[in-house]
Amino acid sequence: MIPSNEPSTAMQEQPPALPPYTAVPVRRRSTLKTTLIVIGVVMGCVGIVAAAANWWVSRNLYASAQTPVTLTAAEVQDLQSKLDRLAAASQATAAAALPAEQPAEAPAPERPVLKLTERDINGFLAQNGWGENVKVSLTGGNIVANVLVPMDQDAVVLGGKTLRLKISLGARMGSDHRPILQLNDLSIGGIPLPNAWLGGMKGVNLLASEMNADPAAQNFASGVRGLKIDNGEISLELND
Repeated sequence: MIPSNEPSTAMQEQPPALPPYTAVPVRRRSTLKTTLIVIGVVMGCVGIVAAAANWWVSRNLYASAQTPVTLTAAEVQDLQSKLDRLAAASQATAAAALPAEQPAEAPAPERPVLKLTERDINGFLAQNGWGENVKVSLTGGNIVANVLVPMDQDAVVLGGKTLRLKISLGARMGSDHRPILQLNDLSIGGIPLPNAWLGGMKGVNLLASEMNADPAAQNFASGVRGLKIDNGEISLELND
């Protein structure tokens, strides 16, 4: 057999060589998606802050009147009876003197206690035309008053607006058996004011000067032996 000079069929059927691999750039869709999410979150936060600011301004600079507490006829009669007892204790001439010590075997006499509830106080404020502007709550030894203060039209910046104040007063009996009323906090729209702005009034007994100068305040202090604030009521132990 004469050998052929033509290349073999296997060699002829070999596929052509591929060109060198070139990387194809991929679109960065994930980066665009992340950017859109961030923008959405930022816009949402801005919207929440704007809504909160609008709510704060409308609530605390354009405050609406509060709903007065209206007492029933029976509650009005009961409140008047309490006020009469308190006035009688304040006017007692011998109330300021401390009672003589009891013998060791004798039980201490039980003193009369007068209780005023939040409803009593807020109803009294409503009767005197303050129900829409002042509302009081009693808790943990504190008297907390939410007060609406209409500003004069000529006032700078705040003219014509109605401010919402919150005043917290601590009330207790001192070691001299006289009531102490001190300012714990004063805030506008939930923002507490520094003590320096209030002339250093925080922690000062607001009744001290009144009891020294006003005979009516002295009589009231002399008529009260004990004071406790808790669970929505003031308990006054009287010097009857």
